[in-house]
Amino acid sequence: MLDWPAPETWMTPVADWFAAVLPRAPNEYGDGWEDYAVSAHEMGCMALVRLGRAKEEEWGCSAVRPPRPPEVTPRWDDICAAVLGVIAQRRWIQFHLADGSASVPPLGIGVVAVRVVSPVPPQTPPPNVTAGVGLGPALVADQALDILATLGLVDDDAWTARAEFVLWREVPHAWDLEVTTDDRFVAATELCLASMPEEVGAALEELVHVSAADIEDKIDWHEGQRDNMGDRWRPLDPERAKKSVLSVKRYRMDNIFYEGWRLQDGWLSADDKRAALFIFHDPLAHRMRKAVVARMFPNSDMAKEDAA
Repeated sequence: MLDWPAPETWMTPVADWFAAVLPRAPNEYGDGWEDYAVSAHEMGCMALVRLGRAKEEEWGCSAVRPPRPPEVTPRWDDICAAVLGVIAQRRWIQFHLADGSASVPPLGIGVVAVRVVSPVPPQTPPPNVTAGVGLGPALVADQALDILATLGLVDDDAWTARAEFVLWREVPHAWDLEVTTDDRFVAATELCLASMPEEVGAALEELVHVSAADIEDKIDWHEGQRDNMGDRWRPLDPERAKKSVLSVKRYRMDNIFYEGWRLQDGWLSADDKRAALFIFHDPLAHRMRKAVVARMFPNSDMAKEDAA
């Protein structure tokens, strides 16, 4: 396990960065930052609170002046994830293919591609962060490059070894990372299973199955929405009801991992959770959740849905 940078080297610069780049709250809210229900902004506001710069509000966070030292130093890896979330949301990072060319997202179903002949679009600049340590190249905007360096993720125009597990929580499409087959992920899966708290195992067991009563309750609930939905209401058959129930249970299961599991530590203790941020869009934790369900409950409704 790689040591994290000393908190005194990054906490203040990161707090200053969040304070500068997050959307400011409207005047009626006073001095603070509004998240606008955007996930990246929500996590950024959460980071400001945990760094002692803000107080949590329904609309985001209000400034604490003067700043106070945090009661518990937040986890460096979670702060990195929150920073990367804001950077990606602002499109200040573009993950490139292995040859350095820009990645083009795959077209969705029903999307029509139109080739514009003129004018000639500007060329994408080459990546300014080179590939290495199992990670691909990227083009990072000036607004983001310095803070990535401050966090110890970039050094001398290249990803550092510390960046690898942090970027596993992004899993950029362009890099085609197969983290679930990596020996370290496999070892983490074994640790996750072996050290799972009893209450977590019980919660997972309750969530991986969909009963006939679950389906009936969902259909009854949907029937009760007929007046509210008006012309948009359609009957809900048992198969669709089951998928809807599974979606809710999957959300709850993922949250268990978002809140209480990290790759390098396994399951977090109650004290460890105080230092963690609730990174509620974490592809790495989601992959671990799927791996655990496949191992513990291979014949469950959730495992079958995950494998579909």
